[in-house]
Amino acid sequence: MVEFLTIGRRESWPMTAGDRPVVAVLAGEPASLTPAEVLVAAADLARIRFLLDSREASPQLRAVCESLAPTATVDFTDPTSCLSALREAGVSVVATFTDVLCPLVAVLNGR
Repeated sequence: MVEFLTIGRRESWPMTAGDRPVVAVLAGEPASLTPAEVLVAAADLARIRFLLDSREASPQLRAVCESLAPTATVDFTDPTSCLSALREAGVSVVATFTDVLCPLVAVLNGR
């Protein structure tokens, strides 16, 4: 059940897993949210997929992301590879909670 608080009243409707958009989160360090916090925040709103930089992701970050949601690794300096991975995962939109990755998110969402 998804709930929205509108002016003076609460509205809700059931949203099945198939109705939720697939959101790719470019994960990196440091980040303002951990992968677990991202998943909790997106619960019942989106299906999360993590995308990690194959050149920079630590083994610990990779292990955490892989334990929480489908995870792919690509070279973040190659937007074409990133787009291929996103298309393969059926991603609707890209987000990040890592400041240095914001420009890449803008490029990927623009294509």
